[in-house]
Amino acid sequence: MVRLWELSEARARQPRQRRLLESRLLECISQLQSRLSPHYIPRPLLDTLPRIADEFHTGQQADAHEFQVCLLGKMDQGGLREVFYGSTQTVLTCSICPHSLVQQAAISPLSLDLEPPVNRSVNQCLEAFFTPASALDGYRCDSCGRVGTSTLSPSISAPPTILIIHLKRLFIGGEIQYQDGFGEELDLNLYMTVKGDPLIYELIGVIEHIGSHKAGHCITFNRREAAWNRCYNTIISQIALHDVLECQAYMLMYRAKTT
Repeated sequence: MVRLWELSEARARQPRQRRLLESRLLECISQLQSRLSPHYIPRPLLDTLPRIADEFHTGQQADAHEFQVCLLGKMDQGGLREVFYGSTQTVLTCSICPHSLVQQAAISPLSLDLEPPVNRSVNQCLEAFFTPASALDGYRCDSCGRVGTSTLSPSISAPPTILIIHLKRLFIGGEIQYQDGFGEELDLNLYMTVKGDPLIYELIGVIEHIGSHKAGHCITFNRREAAWNRCYNTIISQIALHDVLECQAYMLMYRAKTT
């Protein structure tokens, strides 16, 4: 689970008029962490749906990734938003002269392509995403003025506290149906702009999509202390870690480990 103190400290930096949505989210998290019953309905968050996005309504089919984007998009800069947002740096280098352009972009979530049989694990997807690649031909360099090719070199310049990974299973006309390998821990140091000591993240949540691209259902798995829970609609039951790691993950949540 997300640590409440991390969200509470961030919320204290929010302007008062922007806190309603964050308050409802914190209320849900608090109830989930303290609740002893195996059943739970996130009523505070459901009641706030109209404020998150007009296209979301109770009982309407919607995508978990789309909902997450809308939810974080309603949060102002700073506060809760900074817990989930990091940034990437992309360096565009001219192939003729050494001139480079640097661009920064926010990441939350980090959307990764699943391309079987090449990219079958999260680590393989990350390697593919952050491997330098040739850009489109016809690039005109701002420095030398000549037209040629260029190279794009992406990296993580500022890692978030909570890393959300979206695996692109759904596409027009189908869904990628196979188990993608992911682990209990993830080292982001390999993908950092400035590399250093291992940057370890621990798995705290998984969303699995079952069904097809036309219709389906989401099951969530979340960690509470050392135990894992499976949330199927309002039914919450304990589950072993190895069973979590065998699901067909659609979204993953990792939290930066503190030393």
